[in-house]
Parts: sequence; structure tokens; C-alpha cells
Amino acid sequence: TQGHEDAAQALSDEPGADTLRVSIVGGIVGVNGENHVIDRCASRGTMNGLDAMGGVVGLNEGLIKDCTLSGSMGSATQDYIGGIAGLNVGTLENCTAGKNCTVTGRTAIGGIVGFNLSGGRVQNCTGSANVSGAGRVGGIAGENLGRIQNCAVGSGGAAVTLTTRSRTAAGAVCAVNHKGGTVSGAEIGDRVTISGSAFLLGALVGDNSGTVADAEVA
Repeated sequence: TQGHEDAAQALSDEPGADTLRVSIVGGIVGVNGENHVIDRCASRGTMNGLDAMGGVVGLNEGLIKDCTLSGSMGSATQDYIGGIAGLNVGTLENCTAGKNCTVTGRTAIGGIVGFNLSGGRVQNCTGSANVSGAGRVGGIAGENLGRIQNCAVGSGGAAVTLTTRSRTAAGAVCAVNHKGGTVSGAEIGDRVTISGSAFLLGALVGDNSGTVADAEVA
């Protein structure tokens, strides 16, 4: 599908892509196809062991709305891990990674999505999960090439900790906002902590080459 092709093209530009191997695994389904909808699903268990993994879906090409993560997922050797989706080229709307949840991985780890690819939209989502990885750790997304709109991290007084284990980037919304990516309307609570070894830290974005606008930081 076009979504598979877009994901493969984006990942081919990643460091180490000459040896990259990606599996696509989700707590509900592996791939949510174009024009398909996943509505009001909850991921409550524990998942680990594979790359490109999401609490609901591994790769989203369609619409996922009103879904929640209330469990824990990932391990220190996995890439592209998200509380809702591992990879997104569709729309994630009104989704939540809940308090006291943990999303863990190696690179491109986000409370909602690991890598929001070009054409992907993440809107009106809430990240309250603790997120940790070797690098590129974000409360909403590890990396962004698409649009992240009107999302909140640590809202309602939730304590959120973002932890990195290497000298890369970390941000409350996303670690890396690539050229062409947009982050707008974000709201960051006053109990969000970024810890560890990252050398590019941001209250919104750690490493920005795109557009950031209309944010509120408590």
C-alpha cells in the first residue's frame, strides 16, 4: 500500500538504515489500512519484543480515535515504539497514553506514536505516560514529519518523566521535528521532567528543523 511505501521510504533515510529490519505489530491489529477506522479501543496488557510496535496498531494508514493505553510496553532494544501506534501516516485523534503507563524502547519512542511520518496527523491527543529510550524520546512522538496539533503532555497535573540513555534529543512533545513537520497548539503541564543524557532538550521539541507554533508551557 502507499502507507507501507511511505513508511519504508522515510525509514530508509534513518541512520543505520542499511541494516534496518522492521516488524509491524499492534496490540489490536498490525496495520490499520487506508480508509479504515479503529474507534474506542483500549490496550491494557504488556507488550515487548518487536520494532514498529504500538499499543493499538503497528502502522496506521487510516483513522484511530478515542483509544487508550493503560498498560506498559516495549523494551530497551526496540525502535519506533508508541503508546498508540508505532508508525503513523494516517490520523490519530483524541487518543490517550494514561497515567502510570510506561513506553520503553531504543530510538524514536513516543507516548502516542514512535514516528509520525509525512502525511500523518496526531491531533487532540494526551500523553501522560512515562517514556524512556536511548534517544529521540517524546511525550507525544519520538520523531515527526507530519502534523501534531492541539496535543497535551502532563495535563491535569499528571507527572510525566521522559528519560534518555544517550546523547541525542528529547522533547515534551517530540524529540525531533524534521523539516516539513509541524507542531502547533501544544499544552505542557508543570510536572513534566526530562532526565538522562540527552544534549538537545526542549520544553516542546528537542531538535527542530520544522515549524513550532502556538504552544503553552506551564
